[in-house]
Amino acid sequence: MENGKIVTWQDLPMRFKVDVATLLDRDSRFAFQLTSRAENDIVSRCPINLKSLSISSFYCGKRPTPEKQQFSFRYCVQLPNDRVAVTENRYTRDRAVEEFVRIFKHKKTTVKTLRLTAGRRMDDFLKNVVAAIVELKKEQCPKFGIRVNEIDFHGNLFAEFCELLPFFDTSALESIKIEGYDIEPRVVSMLVATEQFRKAKKVSIMPLVSVPIERFLHLNTFEMKLASAKPEEVVKVVKKFQTEPLPLDSFFTIMAEREIDEDFLVGLFDVMKLPEKSRYSISTHDYNHVSKHATPSSDKVFILKVDAQSIYGVIVSCDALKRLQMDVAVYLNLREFGFDFTDL
Repeated sequence: MENGKIVTWQDLPMRFKVDVATLLDRDSRFAFQLTSRAENDIVSRCPINLKSLSISSFYCGKRPTPEKQQFSFRYCVQLPNDRVAVTENRYTRDRAVEEFVRIFKHKKTTVKTLRLTAGRRMDDFLKNVVAAIVELKKEQCPKFGIRVNEIDFHGNLFAEFCELLPFFDTSALESIKIEGYDIEPRVVSMLVATEQFRKAKKVSIMPLVSVPIERFLHLNTFEMKLASAKPEEVVKVVKKFQTEPLPLDSFFTIMAEREIDEDFLVGLFDVMKLPEKSRYSISTHDYNHVSKHATPSSDKVFILKVDAQSIYGVIVSCDALKRLQMDVAVYLNLREFGFDFTDL
């Protein structure tokens, strides 16, 4: 009550209503949103916290005009007790652009993983998203930024994605993952030139690409695939892992289209200037060559595994290595394929 007048919900300022709606759980917020158009407007102004947001083209038979192409938005929300709630909506292009901007417009919105799947007219969608963001920054939100922790892009990379990348907030973005078949050299140049690529903590590029390995040397963790592995290139990464004080579990994977043979290994050791006695494998597995190297930290070692398909290096603790109850090659292969050994 204020000056003898009863203050109702309708009398409260919009900012207060948004703060209240933000405190509601997912189901309560959804029920509140359905109450009226005014409440729907309040909920639309709330920050959004998603475990993941997946966007892909929706195939609807006959190829539509660009503006009528539909896009699927899949929202995944983290619930208590390790449960998740997933909802999916489909929008035509312009409505999809509006939805994308709406999600990230609030400065407190956070999305852990943004998944983009290249498909029918996805390049056109991203082109329009960029145009909408440019207009928004000019007219309303000069500090607009897309706050996500991880970008997961599936399909052949195109220039429109690289044009969107500069709008991602580098203080939030940690990982960029690209899985596809091929990337044009022009698009690769656009990708590696972005501040987001340079500041990412982890980068994974799995199509066949031709990128100077120097572009990846700022990273503690990365995965890439090359046409062929050359000792004089790979040694640049090896020296980084040998000489810099990297965190535990920092790793790199370099996959090669052409088989990695013994000549590569001999060439690599020659470039590393390893003495003959240090070139023997510490594994009993003939198809994996595993070598152990000192690091600036006395409690960490750098382990390098080379096989016919890939070169894998990782920083591990000396204690963990001593406690291994399996051949070190088995341990490294399991790590390379994603098994978690953080409790070792």
